[in-house]
Amino acid sequence: MTRTARLLKLLRLGYRQVLADNLVGIYLHGSYVLGGYQEVSSDLDYLVVVHRPLTTSEKLRLMTWTLKKLWPLAPRKGLEFHILLAKQVVHFEAPVAFEFHFSKMHYLTYQQAPMAYIQRMHGFDPDLTAHLSCQ
Repeated sequence: MTRTARLLKLLRLGYRQVLADNLVGIYLHGSYVLGGYQEVSSDLDYLVVVHRPLTTSEKLRLMTWTLKKLWPLAPRKGLEFHILLAKQVVHFEAPVAFEFHFSKMHYLTYQQAPMAYIQRMHGFDPDLTAHLSCQ
């Protein structure tokens, strides 16, 4: 099994455990699905769709799984994900709201103050319109 295959298996396993019946699905996008993914030069992009907003505890558990289990297997540019509510992606309008976001760019900020990061990392991302349109 390749490193990326292990990463995807752990992603599915861990997020299912943390999110349980709140999880609608995990959707890959970006270079991985477009055929240009390279472990040495890419990041792994994915969207997590949930039924209801995540609690602070769920976000902390998700981040713990992400950084302890997934990060060591991540490609060079890391992981990038958004958590979206199902009701906001069925008939979305730009800009699309997100419940939570994380990427390599935010790694140190999260490490320095996890609770502050979790409490403020929500909002709107105009790029999500393109990601959702291509799914």
